[in-house]
Parts: sequence; C-alpha cells; structure tokens
Amino acid sequence: MGMLLVIGAACSMPGWPSNRVTPLPLVGDTPVPAQLPTETPKPTATSTPQPYARIELGDWAIFLGDWDNAFVEYQQALDFSQDAEVQFAARLGLARTHFLAGDLTTSQEQLEALISENADFPHFAEAYFVLAQVNEAQGDFIAAAVSYEKYLELGPGVIDSHVNEMRGDALTAAGDYLGAIAAYQSALAAPRLNSSLDIEFKMAQAYDYAGDLATALVAYQDIYSRTANDYMRARLDYLIAQAYLALGEVDLAQGAYLDAVTNYPLSYDSYLALVDLVEAGVEVDELQRGLIDYYAGQYAVAVAAFDRYIQADLGEIATAKYYKGLSQNALGDHEGALETWDEIIQSHPDADVWDDAWDQTAEVLWFHLGEYSDSIQVLLNFVDQFPTHASAAEFLFHAAMIAERGEELDQAANIWSRVSSEYPGSDLAEESLHRLLLLQLFPVETKVSGEGPLQVFSVRVQNDGGVQIVRL
Repeated sequence: MGMLLVIGAACSMPGWPSNRVTPLPLVGDTPVPAQLPTETPKPTATSTPQPYARIELGDWAIFLGDWDNAFVEYQQALDFSQDAEVQFAARLGLARTHFLAGDLTTSQEQLEALISENADFPHFAEAYFVLAQVNEAQGDFIAAAVSYEKYLELGPGVIDSHVNEMRGDALTAAGDYLGAIAAYQSALAAPRLNSSLDIEFKMAQAYDYAGDLATALVAYQDIYSRTANDYMRARLDYLIAQAYLALGEVDLAQGAYLDAVTNYPLSYDSYLALVDLVEAGVEVDELQRGLIDYYAGQYAVAVAAFDRYIQADLGEIATAKYYKGLSQNALGDHEGALETWDEIIQSHPDADVWDDAWDQTAEVLWFHLGEYSDSIQVLLNFVDQFPTHASAAEFLFHAAMIAERGEELDQAANIWSRVSSEYPGSDLAEESLHRLLLLQLFPVETKVSGEGPLQVFSVRVQNDGGVQIVRL
C-alpha cells in the first residue's frame, strides 16, 4: 500500500506525465462527446529573460564550466540593458569567462578597461579580485599582490583573511618573503572559519626562505605539536631537518629525519628523509626502510630491504613478507608474490596480516593471472577451515563476486546463498540476497555487477527473517 501511495503521489507532481483520461460530461445517463476546437490554438509566448536574469544564467553557466553559454548570456545582458549595474556585472562576467577559458590577455584588457571606467561603482573591488587571479595565472605575482591589496582597500571586512593569504602566496612566489610574512600575519588577525595552521605553515616557510631559520624552527616545531596530520608532520620533520643542516646541527637534523622515517612511512617526505639518512650512512630499521620504499613506489629496493630484514630474523617477519609480496606483485612478479604470501599462510597463522595474505592471493589469481577457479577455491578453503573468523563472510562474498565476474553464475548464486544463510548477521547478508535475486530474475541477460536492471529491485530482510522485494 505504501508503494502504491508513493506512485500515486508521483503521478500528480507538476510536470509528471499523466495517462489519466478526463471523464466526459453526462446528459442524463449518456456521455456527451467533447467538442473539438475549430481553430488551432496559438502557442503560448515564452518570455525573454530580463538582463539581470541573464547575469544569473551566466553565473550558473560558469559554475557548470560551460564557457560558451556564459559568453552568450553575459553578452545578451550587455546588449539589451542600459542599467549601469547590469552592464558592469555583464562585463565582469565576460572578463571572468575569458580568464577561465584561458584567454588571459583578453581578460586582462577587459578588466583594466572596466576598472578605468567605473572607479565609483559599488562593486568595483570585484574587478580587482579577478584581475589578481589573472595576474597570478600570467606569472606576474607582484601585480597580483597589488591587485589583492586594492581589493582589500575597496571591499574590506568580507573575506579579508583569505585574500591576505592569497596575497601572501603571491608575494612568496615573487620572492618578497618579508612582505609575505606581513600578509600572512594580517590573514591570521582577520576572522576565518577554518583552521589557521595552513597559514602558520606558510608563514613559517616564508621565515625559512628569508633566512630567519631560528624563527622558522620555532614555528615548525609549534605546528608539529598541534597538528594531527601525519603527512604534515612528516613534511615538518623534513623541513626541520633541512633547517638544522643549514645551521650545522647534523645530529638534530638526523633526529628529525628518523622521526619521519620511524613514524610516517606513507609520506613521500619520509622517503626523502630516508634517502638523506642512507647517503649519510645512518643505520635505518630495514622494515621501516622497506615500507617507505614501497609506499614511494621504489619496489625493487623495497624487496631488497625486506629480504635483509627477513634474513636477520627480526620480530615482524610476517609483516615484512606481506609487504615484500605486495612489492613483488607491483613489479609484475605475481608468482613470486604468491609464494611469499603462502609462507605467511603456512607459517604465521597468528600474524595480523595472515588473513590479508589469503585475500591478496585470491586477488592476484583472478585479477592478474586469470585463474578464477583457483581464486574462488582459495577463499572457499579459508571459510571451510576457519568458519568463525571475522573475515569469513567477507571472503565468501568475494568468492561469489569472482565467480560472477568469471561468468560462473550458478556458482555465484550458490555462494551468495551461503552468505545469507551461514552469516545472517553479517552486513553482507542483505546484499548477497539482493544479488542472488538478480541472478534469478536475470540469469543470462544481466550480470549482477552490470548496468540497468541492477537498479530496479531492492531486497529487504525483515526482522522475522523473511524477505521483502521492493521495486524501485
């Protein structure tokens, strides 16, 4: 009943096509045919958008990235209005569109003309803001900083913090670091909704670039203590180390490098720190070295580092083998990766990466080697041997997905039915029923992961275990 009510409501929505027939009027008990019109009705005139509406249409076209329509709407507003405000907005819109379309010269010419002719216009400041962006795109950072400053003079109190930040960026790019520091300080002094750490970081770098390494170090270390972003911390470690090296404090520099290498292996800055440490002959934990090399895409040296760690028979052997397998796989040595992961499966059942080794094995078998049946069997073996493992339902579901991709639809259906029956409390139980239903409804023409009919039906599991099929 609920679904019928929704459909009924939808059919009465404005613009919704309707198949209802208007009842004929009655004379007594006899329907009277409606009189047909003797003249063809004239089409209803469509009103032409007013110029101010065309400005809004142009703005919307810019938002959509439709430069051609933006040009048309702004030009129409300019051609059909004598209103000064509309004309200014249209000309500014045209200049913005030229800028966004990559025609910087035309944009600059139009903005400079607009500025020279409209010095007393209320929204005059906006032209300077766009001109600053054009200046930056042209590489004229000093001119950009001047344009941002003019915007702040003419339209203060709106987005001062953000504009001062952009002005500081332009001055930094121009090499005026002291001017950039002053701009960033103004940005920090003005109200803003988001965190100020990014501005503080830029200001610290400006001190660094200006040669005031002592102030830069204090600022870097302060930001490090207040940020929770691992990538930012790795970047700060690297910059701190660079500053210490410039001051001749080698031990302190290497300490900062080691902090990045030890704690933030995913960051490319940690890879740069690792390179400097290795070149300086500093001993680095081989597992960390391998992890950093792996995440930096240096797979061959990662394998070598993991091998050294494994040969030394240190504590995290299974982790080293797991990432060695990932590195081998990334190098195209899929068989080698399978052998490495099999060592984990056979010898390290208590390791955190043990079930990941099973999962990666199945992934490589079907995705890289095209061995769908072997991949499915790996996952089914895991579930059969360890049915209470936390990954069992997920592995069973993945096995069905691989069977479906391999066009073994009967096998996929059987496995999906196992997910819902053997693991009814799993988050994947309902999705498995959904996919099983689709295979039954469209057993040949449609794969479960395909387009179209996938969006036609939804399956909901009731509290009593029953299934409700809903047509969407």
